[in-house]
Amino acid sequence: MVLEEFTVLRDMGQKRSNEVLYQPAPQEVFHHPHITIGESDVKSVQQFTYLGNIISSEGKIDKEIANRLAKAYRAFRKLHKRVWCNKDLKKSTKISVYRAIILSPLIHGSESWVIYHHHLRLLKCFHQCCLSVMLNIPWSDYVTNVSVLEQTGVTSIKAMLLRMQLCWAGHISRMEDHRFPKIVLYGELATRCHKRRAPKIRYMDSLK
Repeated sequence: MVLEEFTVLRDMGQKRSNEVLYQPAPQEVFHHPHITIGESDVKSVQQFTYLGNIISSEGKIDKEIANRLAKAYRAFRKLHKRVWCNKDLKKSTKISVYRAIILSPLIHGSESWVIYHHHLRLLKCFHQCCLSVMLNIPWSDYVTNVSVLEQTGVTSIKAMLLRMQLCWAGHISRMEDHRFPKIVLYGELATRCHKRRAPKIRYMDSLK
């Protein structure tokens, strides 16, 4: 049984507080750990933001995807009139702004994501809608997603994620064998058992 505890130090004005995130082993009942530093108790949380990414005790990326989509949507909406609907700007300029302002926060940290189909569907829908707005294509017009990507010269969100993950996986594979990231990526459990259902997708499964 492996228990992982992550601690983060946050600045809250003039105060500093310690927080602990406890991630239980599979099929184990969750309980808040009781940790003290000196005479003060460390607050237990089920999620916190570290380097812009939401880390959850469940080990899932659903909240992280929702957070990324919310940030990208707010940025896209603020530039709606000034950039996307501005007829004086060239299409190439709009695409450059979209790559820098929208795509960067949308797929930040996606190198380590384990993507499921419902995650990819949400990201793909947002990506295609943004490109259609930039091209001034109304929803009533029948224009395929492939045609929209060809007109903008932007690759699909699936291709972007796959490229980033393959680059990160290649970086880890070139590490020395004693490095911890490589041990985690290629490690296997000595003994394991599965329930009567399809096993959960692992990071290596998504790359394959």
